[in-house]
Amino acid sequence: MKLRLIWVQLRPLLQAPFEFEEATVAGIQAAFKDGSLTSYQLVQHYLNQIAALNPKLNAVIEVNPDALDIASEADRRRSSAGGPLGPFDGIPVLVKDSISTRDKLNTTSCSPALLGSVVPRDAGVIKRLRDAGAVILGKASMSEWDHFRSLEAPQGWSPRGGQGRSPYPAVGNHPCGSSSGSAIAVAANLVAVSLATDLFASITCPAVANSVVGIKPTSGLTSRSGIVPISPRFDTVGPMARTMEDAAALLDVIAGYDPLDAEMTAAAAGFIPSGGFRRLLNPGGLSGKRLGIMRHPYFDFPSGSTEEKTFASHFETMSTVSSILEDDTRLSWRFEGLFESKERDLIHESQTGEAFATGRARIREEHARGAYFSRLDSGALESVMNSGVWLKEEDLIDMNFFRLKGAELIDNLTLKNESVIDNYTTSGQSTFLLAEFKISVNAYLKDLVSSPSRSLADVIAFNKRHPVEERMGEFGQPIFLASEETKGIGAAEQAAIKRMEELSEQGLYKLMKEKRLDAVVFPLSDFLYATSIGGFPEVTVPAGYSGSGKPFGICFAGLQGSDSTLIEIAYAFEQATNARKEPNLTSF
Repeated sequence: MKLRLIWVQLRPLLQAPFEFEEATVAGIQAAFKDGSLTSYQLVQHYLNQIAALNPKLNAVIEVNPDALDIASEADRRRSSAGGPLGPFDGIPVLVKDSISTRDKLNTTSCSPALLGSVVPRDAGVIKRLRDAGAVILGKASMSEWDHFRSLEAPQGWSPRGGQGRSPYPAVGNHPCGSSSGSAIAVAANLVAVSLATDLFASITCPAVANSVVGIKPTSGLTSRSGIVPISPRFDTVGPMARTMEDAAALLDVIAGYDPLDAEMTAAAAGFIPSGGFRRLLNPGGLSGKRLGIMRHPYFDFPSGSTEEKTFASHFETMSTVSSILEDDTRLSWRFEGLFESKERDLIHESQTGEAFATGRARIREEHARGAYFSRLDSGALESVMNSGVWLKEEDLIDMNFFRLKGAELIDNLTLKNESVIDNYTTSGQSTFLLAEFKISVNAYLKDLVSSPSRSLADVIAFNKRHPVEERMGEFGQPIFLASEETKGIGAAEQAAIKRMEELSEQGLYKLMKEKRLDAVVFPLSDFLYATSIGGFPEVTVPAGYSGSGKPFGICFAGLQGSDSTLIEIAYAFEQATNARKEPNLTSF
């Protein structure tokens, strides 16, 4: 009895320390549950990392002074909880500086013109995060005003945050934007997940440049209330993470109806799958999908380059991917997600010796009539059953033999009016956005409880009064000046809206419908205008690194509401390639 008591006392001391680097949301939650980690310890670790690395990265513009207190409260809640907690309880989240938080943090779009302003309420996505138990860790830096003041300013630069720098040396001071800090912080392990916003590849471009996952949802899938706006018609909020699983988990929290963004979020509510996006994570998600590839101009890499060779390999992987490549002594949740509940019942019924033949016969029968196992062709099903390794819970499951039919790649596609769509002016976007920005930003500024700037004209005047801080001599503010000259949504703007709708209808929408595509595939974030004019979703995941070590990514895009399909495809690609490499932070 004495030895047993000694063992119970020593057991926590012998527990392996928590691995903070590359920690996932699921790993953090498991550590919370088994007592090897507290939210306070996690937040303190991230604050230490920010203090050590942020002076060179410029990823975080402010840390929440109450973050540790909020984490302690989460720990107390967990220790006394009699039931389930929120899905992000005690998990720190970094938030882009254009997303309103009603706390001690500023919300400025990284502009000194808004420093000290007081927002009336949390943004819709922040309310959802707090309801889920998340700890708002701080504000991420960004391109000032979402890079909408002047295109001459470097992406990732702002007067408040300085120039953002990627943790990958080959990228350096070109981290892309506008959600630069959200991507840099996740890549550098300053936080596990972050929130970003997107208009023109503001999520996907920095995600690619910093080798992280980025999800740009269908417009309206996540609320835009409380976001410093550029265009309510096109703005969207999405997650960044190091893994698809973490990005999907965060999207599950922030997606949904918001009465303060009622029209858009109500229209998109039907796109949220029952059980959430995380339930769709399936290593066999490429099976049977039709993916369109537009080689020119998006895949025009130099002959023999690392990028050309890597994407050729990735296309082969996507078309013949093995859906399960993991060994386990149990039926893992990832594998269970490949089958419906009844399918799993049939599998388990066939595992005893006496019922084995009957179970196999029944599986063939159900497959033949299309009731179950419809994702497997008959050859694949027989291959599994004849292998002699049939999902026995007590035996080692070697799944390397288990091969689902891969994706069907439809190559060398072209987009109608591609050159018009890819031109910011001829597509009509410039005309419309200049007018909508003035209207929406004036409304946002007037709604603030207090602010040094109450209109776009005030912001323009502030910049003129602070030419050194705002680097006016180098960058100016031509977009702001052009926007201030607009007179609302008139005939020209209505024509621009119609033009964009027609281009979208005759462009990506028509292509995907005619070719029966589940997604289009492109590298980096070069497809930004074709998706932005339609409010279409995109998901990007790391795809590889150039000879110099510069990250590049692969993006999957689809029509409105195809978020579930894109997440399924992107997760399967991620699991099949495991392309992401952790940056070497020792040089920082």
